[in-house]
Amino acid sequence: MAATFKWDKREFRHTLRELAEVRHQTIPAVINQTMLDIQGRAFDLLPPIDAGGNDIQSKRGEIKAEMDRQIATRVKLAKRGKRAGSFIRAVGRARELYAKNLIANYWRGKLGKAGLYGSAMKAYAGAMSRRRQIGVGSLKSVFIPIIRALNPVCKFKFPFNKTSRIARWAGSKGSGIATRASKGVERSTFEITYNERSSQSGKVLGLYTAALTQAFSEKEAKMQREIEREIEPACKAASAK
Repeated sequence: MAATFKWDKREFRHTLRELAEVRHQTIPAVINQTMLDIQGRAFDLLPPIDAGGNDIQSKRGEIKAEMDRQIATRVKLAKRGKRAGSFIRAVGRARELYAKNLIANYWRGKLGKAGLYGSAMKAYAGAMSRRRQIGVGSLKSVFIPIIRALNPVCKFKFPFNKTSRIARWAGSKGSGIATRASKGVERSTFEITYNERSSQSGKVLGLYTAALTQAFSEKEAKMQREIEREIEPACKAASAK
């Protein structure tokens, strides 16, 4: 699934021009700052969300704890010693049954594959658990290239420490690109692409749409309030005359 969003300043033409005047800035500077603020807000709105700032790491900890949750203990029949003829606990972690083992075989069954056991199960379930932990925040990762492109030309930066724990590598699920506004080019666009299996594409597109729609609406309302606050003294002075 590829979700594409493009922004053209014509949506806020009048507001952006007024904002540039009250800030005494150029139109491209206002456009780039506005787009960075929108991207940053959408980044924060996407899951996982935690006001404490430890959302990524805490979520990974939750996933690891659930995957490593012990479901049952393997036992065996003792053939020698004082407990001969009774069931005793099999020694070694490889003998234990964990949630990740059941989850791994469940999804293999959904794909029509045979179940795994022993060392093959240990390797497969461990890799699956690591992938799930690394994948936390993958929805947010598409905004990182856009933020990196806009941060150098904006006065108010998006804090990079928010992105430090998000894994990104070649061939990962998402990517994003941005076109910055500049002198003579009073237009800024961005495009994000996220690849997901078809059964989840509608849900993913809904999350992006909701986050970006809210970010756009909040930013426009904030710009209007700033303009009103800046021109209010001039309006009062004019009415007093």
